[in-house]
Amino acid sequence: MKKITRILSLVLVFAMLALALSSCTVTAQDRVAAAMLKMVTAKKSDCTANVNIQMNVGGIKTEMPSTVVIKSDKSNAQSPVVYMEMSMKVFGQTTKTSTYYKDGYLYTSANGSKTKVQMSYEDMMKDASGVIDITSIFNAKNGAIDDSFVITENEDGTISVKMTITKEEFASKLANVTDSLAGSLGEVGSIELSDTVFEFTVDSTNTISTVKASMAMKMAVSGKQTDISYNMEFKYNPVGMDFYIPAPTDLDSYR
Repeated sequence: MKKITRILSLVLVFAMLALALSSCTVTAQDRVAAAMLKMVTAKKSDCTANVNIQMNVGGIKTEMPSTVVIKSDKSNAQSPVVYMEMSMKVFGQTTKTSTYYKDGYLYTSANGSKTKVQMSYEDMMKDASGVIDITSIFNAKNGAIDDSFVITENEDGTISVKMTITKEEFASKLANVTDSLAGSLGEVGSIELSDTVFEFTVDSTNTISTVKASMAMKMAVSGKQTDISYNMEFKYNPVGMDFYIPAPTDLDSYR
């Protein structure tokens, strides 16, 4: 049980922490590039996600569904604000974690514990939401419509896109996470990532509203293998005049 708990903790860290050219016209490629650029340059974002993690440890299968909410406001470049809330069901128990970033401080509430850490916005995005925030992936691919994309124009005027991030690319992007995980597993441990496939649709206004992603990871510990799969769906909600980022009412209690 201790070994399963240890592996589970690594999986949760990784989770908190996961997108053959077709005969498309240049116009379709331009629309995809425009939609990606629109997403990564948006000043405000309201994203909800469903993430399902399936883990197989020595024949014992565990499913860990979770919901995530990410809201960000970068209208003021000197003082960005980010809120993230995650609810995950593990072994029949639901755990909830929330983080709030403002004025150079990251406030985290988890399992009854409240912490306050001073850090830059860049470090916060890397450590707290760089994995789950899909815009970081789009930012890396922005302006590089290559043969990792399959672009299909639909009769209704929308464009369906399948984008693949190779395991080498993903490992490079998540080097700080995978290196930490590998180090935790010890000299006899190893981690192998799969390619990650992202699927999304570009609508008539060159906007991406939903993104689906799937990937897998294998961890070996003392000769025993753990297979983990991730299936994620991100929904980007329209940002209207009523958009706001919820702030904890008890910030003074964070230490």
